Amino acid sequence: MAYGIPEETIERIRSQADIVQIISEYVTLKRAGSRFRACCPFHKEKTPSFMVDPSKQLYHCFGCGAGGNVIGFLMRHEGFTFSEAVKHLGERMGIQIRQAQYAPGEQENRERLFDLYEFTTGFFNRCLLKSDQAEAARKYLEGRTLSGEAVKQFSIGYAPDGWDSLIMEASKKGFSKELLLQGGLARKSAEGRVYDAFRKRVMFPIWALSGKVVAFGGRTLEEGQPKYINSPETPIYQKGQTLYNLHRAKNSISNNGSVIVVEGYTDLIRLVLGGIDNCVASLGTALTQAQARLIKRYTDEVILVLDSDSAGEAAKLTGNGVFFGEDMKVRVARIPPPAKDPDEFLTKEGTEAFRNVLANAQDCIEYFADISLAKLKRPEYREEKVKYASIFLSLVERIPNPIRREEYFRLIASRLDIRPEILIETSQKNVSTVRIEEEARHFETRLKHEEKEYMWLVKLLIEKPECIVKVREHLDVAAIQSEPLRRLLDVVLASEEGRIDECAVFDRVQNEEAQQMLSKVMFEEMGSELLYPVEWWIGFIKGRQKKNKLNALSLEVAEAERAGDAGRVEQLLRRKTEISRDVEEIRRERARIPVDSAVEGGAGG
Repeated sequence: MAYGIPEETIERIRSQADIVQIISEYVTLKRAGSRFRACCPFHKEKTPSFMVDPSKQLYHCFGCGAGGNVIGFLMRHEGFTFSEAVKHLGERMGIQIRQAQYAPGEQENRERLFDLYEFTTGFFNRCLLKSDQAEAARKYLEGRTLSGEAVKQFSIGYAPDGWDSLIMEASKKGFSKELLLQGGLARKSAEGRVYDAFRKRVMFPIWALSGKVVAFGGRTLEEGQPKYINSPETPIYQKGQTLYNLHRAKNSISNNGSVIVVEGYTDLIRLVLGGIDNCVASLGTALTQAQARLIKRYTDEVILVLDSDSAGEAAKLTGNGVFFGEDMKVRVARIPPPAKDPDEFLTKEGTEAFRNVLANAQDCIEYFADISLAKLKRPEYREEKVKYASIFLSLVERIPNPIRREEYFRLIASRLDIRPEILIETSQKNVSTVRIEEEARHFETRLKHEEKEYMWLVKLLIEKPECIVKVREHLDVAAIQSEPLRRLLDVVLASEEGRIDECAVFDRVQNEEAQQMLSKVMFEEMGSELLYPVEWWIGFIKGRQKKNKLNALSLEVAEAERAGDAGRVEQLLRRKTEISRDVEEIRRERARIPVDSAVEGGAGG
């Protein structure tokens, strides 16, 4: 049973769903031999590289690597959870789904929280439109020209001035105080009194990628109160994994090839009302690595829109170093004064003027270097120079591409009027550490090359499941360096001998990178590799694992050398010699395995 849904129900839905029909509702598929081709819905491209195989009921994009079965497609495209995608397919095919508990009460509790937030969204919205208490809120929104379409499209609402207005209305629909407390919609006083968490505030719902409301942001209209308060984290809301409006913007982001990141609710709403749809809001906080990875599903180009006020400039840019770690291109668009923010600028100047601001967006590092140079004119410029050089290094060192890193080092050096060698030397102050990091990068590159060879074994097992038992007995899956590969082989080797459903493997592995690797190899035509005896492959993989141990030992040797531990170095080198002998013995054993001359040379090793 997966996600509380019986396995036989999931299998029935998978077998009856027509992946071609479903995907054709999102993109225009054209026949290409026995398969169908289209431009990928997950990234911007001119030449179609997105393939759908009706016989395998799988899809794969050779451009961005996305791939999987029909359930995975809906999860990625619509932001569904696994169970939501299965339910969606079941409903359209008329298959009744009997869902058991995901964990004791956990799934039902999550569903109740979703229902509670849906009800609360409607309650706040009705209050805004009809309640006399909301008159000031309506005037506030009208004054910012955010009434009418904005209220409807973004379900803007109003939390009335009452200690338990929401609690009382929710109780009529069967929602308990305990559920409101768990969902962050109510609080408990020191005396034990439960009261509404939001009162006398304009309410902005926050949606998850699935399109369900999971949180609120509330803006006060009174002086002396925090301007905004947001929902706390709950079982259905993790702040660092949610971006305002991404559920609506994801397709537009893919089509435009870029995402515009603004700070606030009203900034974003103003952009959307102006016809700019590829935008999300950070809601005033520094973006997290998880949010950067969410964005990278749809684009690798980011435009950060900053208010004209320079307060917090360094913190914003430093916080957004998360994009550099994902090797994404980041530009900065600064709202020109006298407007303070995108909302005010768009209201006064219009959409085309804002598009011009975006068109002139500057590379993030260049922008930061320019504003830093202006600040260095102050008397304490030497201290400032050290400060900003340090911030630059913290950003640039996160960039995986060494060519881009060196270009930025030279750019920063020219702006700060220092020799680039100084920055590079500072970045590489601990030479041994750099050597270790470089060795690790080479190691990761080698693993990428080896992934294809491991995936040949996976495909061999899918094509010849009778080999599962022998591989299970002799292969040490735990020794595989790549976590996605380990998870994939764990699932495949756990299958019954003689039967593997590759579509089911996609659902069971629950790892996006592993799913992409599997879809790629399932769309590749393999030649002689499938004819190699399974014993040959076991020896081949064992040899790879031993070589990976040698590579890991090389990193340990470098670390021991850095620490000046000669005894440890000697011990590690002896271990390397022993493993090298094992590698040679495995090679000799593999050479003794009879391989038909017609297939020799089909795989490296």
